Amino acid sequence: MGKLNAIKAIFICSLTTLFSMPVTADESKELIKHGDYLVNHVMACGHCHGKDLAGGTVIPEDFGNVYVPNITPHKATGIGHWSHDDIIHALRNGRRPDGSVIGIPMPIEMYKSLSDDDARAVAAYLLSRPPIARATPASDYPDGFLQRVDKSRQPMVTTVAAIDYSDPMVRGDYVATQAHCFACHTPWHAQELIGAGGNPLPVAENIYIYSKNITPAGPVGGYSDQQLEHVLRTGELPDGSKLHEMMPAAFYAEMSPADMSALIAYLRSLPPVTVEHKRQGQP
Repeated sequence: MGKLNAIKAIFICSLTTLFSMPVTADESKELIKHGDYLVNHVMACGHCHGKDLAGGTVIPEDFGNVYVPNITPHKATGIGHWSHDDIIHALRNGRRPDGSVIGIPMPIEMYKSLSDDDARAVAAYLLSRPPIARATPASDYPDGFLQRVDKSRQPMVTTVAAIDYSDPMVRGDYVATQAHCFACHTPWHAQELIGAGGNPLPVAENIYIYSKNITPAGPVGGYSDQQLEHVLRTGELPDGSKLHEMMPAAFYAEMSPADMSALIAYLRSLPPVTVEHKRQGQP
């Protein structure tokens, strides 16, 4: 065996060991518990897939309707035939076991940085859920659209190291990414303006709301840490008004104090930038 092939074999063997290593019953319980926390309180998967994770939600995009799939382990209508590795690959790289591409608005770009330990926990939790029979139709993606999306997600990710949780900025960046804050709050046409908002988000046919600026130049710059935490956990602004339900505050409500504190500190550290914001209506 050549030197290059030997190195490849060692690398593949290492990855296989990483994801297929047996765990004890107690370790499995802890893994599922951590996956529960990630899925339901950080990544807010149920915001699109439903609190039962069985999908069926319809998201109106400009090109047509996106039908959110069932991610319970039902063998006929969900992910019951997927392995842990299949789920991890789908999360990070946007491809199902059959090679088909997972479309938007699934925030694959955010999940590319999901650590190996967290990815395993998410997979373990999803496969531990009760299987629910709920079939969903194919989404209305235009011809060639998914191929362009797939190309934009390259290169593929196979392994991600754990972050340094002792560094609040690193932790806050990681939490903000896995909570996919910037999928909505960073301008799609200007990715360098992290958190500046202004994106039109469809809530009904030809009706949009516009994502807010969450840098210190936006309204959050005038909130105390306590006020900002209240907004993130409840969706209620300091003046008593409510954010649109598209903001998944109900999921962030049970985010751990350490993760919430790091998230707030990280948002405070963003460069204060602005873009023009529009009111509800058409883009």
